Amino acid sequence: MIDWRNGIIVAVMIDAVSDLIRKVTPGEPLWVSHAVVATWACIIVSALSRDRNVRIRLMQLFPGLRSARGLIILALLPAAGISLAMYKAGWFLVLIGGVSYGAPLLGIMLGAQFARDPRDVRRFMAVFAVANGIMLLGSLAEQFHWNWPGLGGLKDMVWVRHMPGVLVRLISGFYRSPDMAGFHAAHVAIFSLLLAAPRRPGDAPRLHWIPLLLLGVFCLFLSGRRKMFGLPVVFLISWVVLNRLRRGRQRGAAAAYLILWIALGLAVTMGFIFFVSGDVSFEDHGIYLSTTIADTAPKLWGSVDRVLGTLRQSGVLGSGLGVATQGNKYAGVQNTNAWQEDGTSRIVKELGLPGMVLMLMAGLFVLNEVKRSLRFSLTNMERDTLRTATLAVFIANAASYIISHQHISGSVPNAMLPILMLGAAFGQVVFSERQGPAPAGGSTMDLSVKKSPL
Repeated sequence: MIDWRNGIIVAVMIDAVSDLIRKVTPGEPLWVSHAVVATWACIIVSALSRDRNVRIRLMQLFPGLRSARGLIILALLPAAGISLAMYKAGWFLVLIGGVSYGAPLLGIMLGAQFARDPRDVRRFMAVFAVANGIMLLGSLAEQFHWNWPGLGGLKDMVWVRHMPGVLVRLISGFYRSPDMAGFHAAHVAIFSLLLAAPRRPGDAPRLHWIPLLLLGVFCLFLSGRRKMFGLPVVFLISWVVLNRLRRGRQRGAAAAYLILWIALGLAVTMGFIFFVSGDVSFEDHGIYLSTTIADTAPKLWGSVDRVLGTLRQSGVLGSGLGVATQGNKYAGVQNTNAWQEDGTSRIVKELGLPGMVLMLMAGLFVLNEVKRSLRFSLTNMERDTLRTATLAVFIANAASYIISHQHISGSVPNAMLPILMLGAAFGQVVFSERQGPAPAGGSTMDLSVKKSPL
């Protein structure tokens, strides 16, 4: 692949249509949904074969990433040994588990290189929002019972959620499950909001992105996945807080006011749609999603309880790498008791308590580097804006992973998105012409990066 940056755009478009192609193909072959993995592999190989100076500078500016990489590898090795020793198809479990945990290591470097030009990052967001916005029309078609091919879950599966007096039909649309529909709808809304927001002080909002924002929120509502509904909520909170930390009270308030106006517009629009349609299913969706906040604390405590349950079931060393990763059923492994939904208990199940401790330490190193990245003063306002935006996207996905890991561990494109955003946040610092931890006087030190010819 000569131009791997364009390859990322191609991968986004392939991922957008892959589930629809799979569902309309006789037999719904699995390889169709995962064909994009080969594209991402080519992108990574092509990107890592050049721009070595960028990766060196990344590690110089953020040395904790190197420590995190070593800790993750150390956590994976014993778990890989267990899988190879205990299971006949252990090599397959090691492969899918290794890819799942190893993707962040490569994704951060890829994202940093991708951030050479801020326009590339915005183009990624724009293509993702437009391509998946078109595919979200399938959610509308399924909700209103239009006779389009490729609607609904795989193998005509109907997804429902039960509550006392409420039956909620979860909408997949052109995607393979409500989880996938909700994940993509959430990011269509997030990226549309970022593209609509002013890039620099004095810029006018780009209001032509608002229809896509409304479509994303509405289809997220139809998916009925509460964990996905939390994505834009956590993103908005993170975005406002990061803007306030970086740019002061006035700009943080401006971002908050923009969000409040958009939220009001969403509420009015959705209320109008519900009123006009008279569809009782909208009311059921609303009742179900309204329990999200009330159920947050029990869910977090449930994560702790599931970790303890996993330790009692699988022991201190865990059951081996890959046994709780999406796709493990294709290894033909039986009796693994892999029921873990949240990311924390999944790590304990696969890597055991020692691996969990090492992964926690790696996470703390990465968190420290995220904090360090915010202390750099960037003179390029567009890069400064992208730094906070991409960090907020990553934080939202990290919070979602803690609650549930399947939509990330079972999909390479889904896993690459937040990690690419984290790498892009670091990349804004790496490629800034003048950067440095701002001292009390507010001056900056020169750490400019020479651009390699590309």
